[in-house]
Amino acid sequence: MQQTTVTPALYFDPRGCAKGATSVRYSIYFGGKQRLIATGIILDEKDVKFIQSYRKIYARNLSKGKKAPEIEDADQKFIWDILYGDSYTDPETGQIRVGYLRRAYDVIAYLGDSFDFPSFKKCLLDFDSLSKVELLKKDRRQAFPELAQVEEAEEVLLPPFPDDVLMALMAEYKFMYKEERYGTGDSFKDSAISLFRFYLHYRHENKEMFKGKHDYSIRFKMLTPTFLSNYERWMYRFGKKAHKRDAPPTSASPSTVGIYTRNFRKVFNTAINAGLVSVKSYPFAKGKYVIPASRNIKKARSLEEINQIIEFPCDNESDLLGRDMWLFSYLAYGANMADILRIRWRDLGNGRFSFFRKKTIITKKKDLTPIEVYIHELAQEIINRWGNRTKNRNEYVFPFLTAQMTALEAHKATKLFIGRVNDAMARIAKKLGIRGCMTTYAARHSFATIMLQSGASFVMISKLLGHSNTTTTQSYYDDFEDNQIKSAVQALVPKKVPIHKIATSSLNERPLSKQQRLA
Repeated sequence: MQQTTVTPALYFDPRGCAKGATSVRYSIYFGGKQRLIATGIILDEKDVKFIQSYRKIYARNLSKGKKAPEIEDADQKFIWDILYGDSYTDPETGQIRVGYLRRAYDVIAYLGDSFDFPSFKKCLLDFDSLSKVELLKKDRRQAFPELAQVEEAEEVLLPPFPDDVLMALMAEYKFMYKEERYGTGDSFKDSAISLFRFYLHYRHENKEMFKGKHDYSIRFKMLTPTFLSNYERWMYRFGKKAHKRDAPPTSASPSTVGIYTRNFRKVFNTAINAGLVSVKSYPFAKGKYVIPASRNIKKARSLEEINQIIEFPCDNESDLLGRDMWLFSYLAYGANMADILRIRWRDLGNGRFSFFRKKTIITKKKDLTPIEVYIHELAQEIINRWGNRTKNRNEYVFPFLTAQMTALEAHKATKLFIGRVNDAMARIAKKLGIRGCMTTYAARHSFATIMLQSGASFVMISKLLGHSNTTTTQSYYDDFEDNQIKSAVQALVPKKVPIHKIATSSLNERPLSKQQRLA
């Protein structure tokens, strides 16, 4: 009888490799046939011997219901996780990836009765773009065929991810990218990477607890208030991963911790709604873990500093471009760079231009009101200096994005451009001796703060910023100028008088002697 089940394994094949090296291949048995498919992984002889030896121990212990011994060597453990683990962290990108044998099982489950060798190979090649959600949908449809049509019509009836916090976060990341909400999507991905980094540290610090446990999935029931508090403390020490290789990690800000833990809360709520976890285990309930809610101090630049920036003699085109675009944002009612780069020539007319905030389009979606910006003469100079020369009404005013770009390409190009502006402004600030924030975000806060100081109404400023309510605008005014604070403090005392006269004026006599004070 012809074999109909599919049996995957990993095969170590030294053929075609240099002396002492071995390639790792998938060995797939199906329909009485075997196929070897390359993984692209090459191991040296020492690593192969360890894997083969440990695999025997692992299988023997598993058959006896015992736990396999913990792998002591970090490099060997990493190799084991890549080949046989549920997941591992890519050291180059920091991304969480599925272990190679696990990939084979996932693809086999996805293909189901339609399995054949060419389809299997194609799915392996496309595995990173093959959504975990799709794999789960396939499994559910096979198990509950009567629900297939319902799922197509109303996807929310079935859970979009398994009992695995990391995969839930990555499912949100993929969903946000599908919705072209790339910034939010990146925050979910960064949350997953951060949580996994902490989990590796947590396992290392609690070796006895995890001895013999090779499943690196983080179940929702593991997100207890204590676990989250430990995560927060770890973030304040090691949460910010260094960009340079071999450089140590540094502390993350409370704002970052708040963003990440809110993402944990988001997927936990979805897991409760999907029936994956009990509401009783909700770690964010009153009296349990509290998400940090601190606000960063966003220093707006003073009007004097703005004048210094305007008058600064840039000696290279890179600084000139960065300075001009920063000032354009400031003059355009603090418009975000993502919105500025998307202004088209057709949006200009009668000495003004209008635009919809990209952020508002995504979050509000109805009753949208465009922001109309009066073009200051300095802003017009910047348009003349850097704008597209053709002035085709459908072209972008500034030539840093193109209509041919996909949404993702435009997002990446915008991020790179903001980085260029921020770098240029950092150089200019250093030369001018200006301390503090000088990013594109500071341009927005500078506009709001200086407008308020000039006597503009709070409601008007909120409207110009594109805020739907004044509560959001309120957060912009936590950073008053230092001289304003000093002036306010001086008002605590009506006039400058020697401190001893203030202390003794009510007694109308000289200060008490030491003997009098002790009496």
